[in-house]
Amino acid sequence: MPLLFLSAPGIGTRYSDSYSEHLPAVVRPRKREAIITYKKIRPMIQLDNLSYRLISPYNDKGVFSLMLYTLQKKHAVFLPTRFSIIAIRLFPVSAWTG
Repeated sequence: MPLLFLSAPGIGTRYSDSYSEHLPAVVRPRKREAIITYKKIRPMIQLDNLSYRLISPYNDKGVFSLMLYTLQKKHAVFLPTRFSIIAIRLFPVSAWTG
């Protein structure tokens, strides 16, 4: 089941603190499911000591993945991620070349 993450739990905030009653009615059930699922996998995400990079982020496919698991090796979490790199010109092109 894909989860609808409306916040960034990896930056130190508690995922359940981001719940708001002002969300649309369509989003609320999925948000509740995401919070319950996140609370189940939170120990592996916050306290992971071991992880494997299954797909390198340095390939040209724009995807990478990690697998986190507990020290007892009884539970694991697979985290696939898709990203895109946007090239931004920092300095404007000028007629003053020379």
